[in-house]
Amino acid sequence: MKNILVLILLCFLQLTTCRFNCKSYLDKNIRPLIISGKLVGKQKENIGCFGLLVIRQDKKLDTLKNICYCVPENEALWKYVQLGDSVFKDSNSLTVNVYRNDSIATFDYPCCSQ
Repeated sequence: MKNILVLILLCFLQLTTCRFNCKSYLDKNIRPLIISGKLVGKQKENIGCFGLLVIRQDKKLDTLKNICYCVPENEALWKYVQLGDSVFKDSNSLTVNVYRNDSIATFDYPCCSQ
């Protein structure tokens, strides 16, 4: 019985320490990025609530993957953007600005567990 209790406790600790840490992911992978270009591609990924955006910056294409779209309105970047929109994000920021015609929409970079 004591061994089973120890096993259950170890399994619980393993599960709680291996969860996806959204803030850590954003700080390490997204915050340093500079985004400045036009949206040329957008599609849903095969699993979960994730999509990707393809942005032409200068003369190259950059793909932002695992953008969560099951999020509150202030993070609904993926749902909002359309092909041809201009997308900007400064380094050391998690705010994304989308320019369309004469309007600008501002979003917090979305994140959710995978």
